[in-house]
Amino acid sequence: MLDQLAAAEETLPEWQITVEAVSVEIVLIGQIVEDAAEEMRRGDAQGKGFAARLTVARSLSQRLREPSEKVWSLGNEFASQLYQIDEGFRALIEQASSEVLERPESRAQVCIFFSSVRELSDAADRGLAALQGLIDEISPVESLSRDLRGPLKRLRQGLTLMLEAREVADEWVNLIESTGIDCDDVSTEILEQHPEGRKREVRDLD
Repeated sequence: MLDQLAAAEETLPEWQITVEAVSVEIVLIGQIVEDAAEEMRRGDAQGKGFAARLTVARSLSQRLREPSEKVWSLGNEFASQLYQIDEGFRALIEQASSEVLERPESRAQVCIFFSSVRELSDAADRGLAALQGLIDEISPVESLSRDLRGPLKRLRQGLTLMLEAREVADEWVNLIESTGIDCDDVSTEILEQHPEGRKREVRDLD
């Protein structure tokens, strides 16, 4: 169990770095797509027709290839890191009941941890929900151009790997609920004692 906890503690900040790296690539992809859409609008206004659109699509495919590959690679890294964190969090949550029974004074510390996990789960739900919308938008576009199919498929695969984190984070909350530990009366204490620690450990994933 100590190995699992140490791995989770070491991996959590690395996971945040991965999330931030994915965000950078998604912003870049959004700008690339917007530029391509503007090129198509100009072509349509000039009456250049579908030939011009195909040219833009091929150019877009080339520009999307590198960031899409990065998102796919980061998505795999994200999933691997999540596995390490999941093992540690589960170990801590599952031992919480016996810890509080043996040492009632530890309940405040347990509730501090539970609060951080809940915040992380909420952040994952908010941030990753946006990825589902992006995936839904990508799928039909893949069929519009053979040139775009490759990079968009890679992008969708990377985003899907990240989206699975929502289920894992939801399961953490379910495990916390199953412990039966009441933290309502220590919530104020958590906010007063550990405001900065929670901000460092729990950040929005969007």
